[in-house]
Amino acid sequence: MSDAGRPRKPSNLKVLHGTDRADRSNDSEPQPREFEEVPSPPSWLDYYAKKEWERTAPFLIEAGLLTRADLSMYTAYCQLFAKVIRAEMAIMEKGLTFETPNGHVQKRPETTISRDALQQLRQYSARFGLDPASRSSIEVNVGDEQMSTEELLDNASRD
Repeated sequence: MSDAGRPRKPSNLKVLHGTDRADRSNDSEPQPREFEEVPSPPSWLDYYAKKEWERTAPFLIEAGLLTRADLSMYTAYCQLFAKVIRAEMAIMEKGLTFETPNGHVQKRPETTISRDALQQLRQYSARFGLDPASRSSIEVNVGDEQMSTEELLDNASRD
């Protein structure tokens, strides 16, 4: 079987987008256990990775998009986020280019690190519904009120 074409969208994300169809659903789909509360980030995570964990995990758990089975992928997402921040900080401090001992001007390695990490981060973001296209069409019921994903993320970042 080929993996060509669009990547599959998680069932919870289909429900949130309003694109879930009974004739296309998997009745035998595994249902990983959800969290009752936001788990602590792993102690070995970078400072910026922990900040992203604390900012987005509450929303993802509330929306049913982060379960116990997703923790390793979510941890990788947070690490990529931190890698982008660190690379961009180095670029801001040292500039985009450097001069070699022979006098040639080259781009800093951090520019490639940032670009590659951003590309991977976009892919991970889409998996969790954190990319702009997914966010624009998701609505989540929180208690009695309905909030857009952007409002929910904004509220989570203020906590």
